[in-house]
Amino acid sequence: HSLSVLHMFHITKHRNMLLTVGTEDPVTPLTSTTLKVWDLEKYNSQGKDWTHMLGGAFQSTRAIKLFTPKFPEVEVTALQATSEGPNQLVVAVGLANGQVYVLRGDVAREKISRTCVVVAGPSPSATEGITALGFRHEIG
Repeated sequence: HSLSVLHMFHITKHRNMLLTVGTEDPVTPLTSTTLKVWDLEKYNSQGKDWTHMLGGAFQSTRAIKLFTPKFPEVEVTALQATSEGPNQLVVAVGLANGQVYVLRGDVAREKISRTCVVVAGPSPSATEGITALGFRHEIG
């Protein structure tokens, strides 16, 4: 991310990846918000981004624009992800308006489906921002 990193999530199940949400443009920070997928198994010693602090650089394998005409711009307030298989992720992005954008599929190759979940607040007129997200894994 060329401007700032807002949220990070490390996935270790099936693959060692880091997901980050950040902005690319200071003039239009919401429209330039992207989800980046970092493959921590691919090391690049010549990197020129913020990961040089780690003693080298990891390559961003994919940058996905979070917002589209069907999914309008809102401040990102939370990030959570889980792995369903070696290349299958479910990424939940919490928003300041009480919605959660869910991206599911092969995020590294951008073969994903998007859905929007509206979380009901205490009253229809009061929309609270999402402050935390989690996944419940059922056994059996």
